[in-house]
Amino acid sequence: MRWTEAAIAVHGTDAPLPATVTRVNVDDLAEEAPVRLPGSTDPLAATDVPLRPEAGEGPRVSARFQASGVGSEESLASVSAPRSIGPVLVRGGGPQWERVGEAVHAYLALPLDQLSGAQREAAAQRLLERWVVTRTVDARVLHETGEAWSRFLAEEFPGAQQLTEQPITWWNEEDQVMEGWIDTLLRLPSGEIVLVDHKSYPGDDPVGHVRRHYLGQMATYSRALAAAGRAPDRILMHLPLRGEVIEIELAAHAR
Repeated sequence: MRWTEAAIAVHGTDAPLPATVTRVNVDDLAEEAPVRLPGSTDPLAATDVPLRPEAGEGPRVSARFQASGVGSEESLASVSAPRSIGPVLVRGGGPQWERVGEAVHAYLALPLDQLSGAQREAAAQRLLERWVVTRTVDARVLHETGEAWSRFLAEEFPGAQQLTEQPITWWNEEDQVMEGWIDTLLRLPSGEIVLVDHKSYPGDDPVGHVRRHYLGQMATYSRALAAAGRAPDRILMHLPLRGEVIEIELAAHAR
């Protein structure tokens, strides 16, 4: 580190402004032990930020996390047997299947009941093109997922208000921030709230898949909603490509 006395011209005047210029060679610092910047008599220049902080003791907790990255443990919840609400549309999946999932999610987020058949078909085609999966699935698949989901809602939750792609932010007890989007919240006429998550899983073990991957995510969403004053009364996992709905009941310690 090197200090150089210098003078800086002040715009609009002929008088120079005295200054001290500090130059730091980062390559040299990488070979040195962690140190702090030297003290300064100028409070505007004071700092206590280490140039290269020492590693702390014990594991570190990240400042931010995603609900989908929370570990899933069977003790968190019980998982019901799948309930059929429509035909099985896809089996087996394939490479980059997450693109199909994005198209399905986007389609189910639309106000399908307010769209004409032609509008729904055009929207499905645009979404498949947007995610470059027109050779993987066709517009009929998206259309039938929407039809089955709408029928299920009308029969199971008549009069429910469907709130799709709801943003959520939560600070947990460890001062971590979780930010994300809830696929669907159903607000029933009775005032109850149903939390819904769509998963584009096309395999043959839906219950095992949910247990292995999504219980932590649903528990996190539930706790975040509870912190906001409205814990969900029911939690549903919708598997549109399998035409099924699975209900999740969280254990008391996971809510």
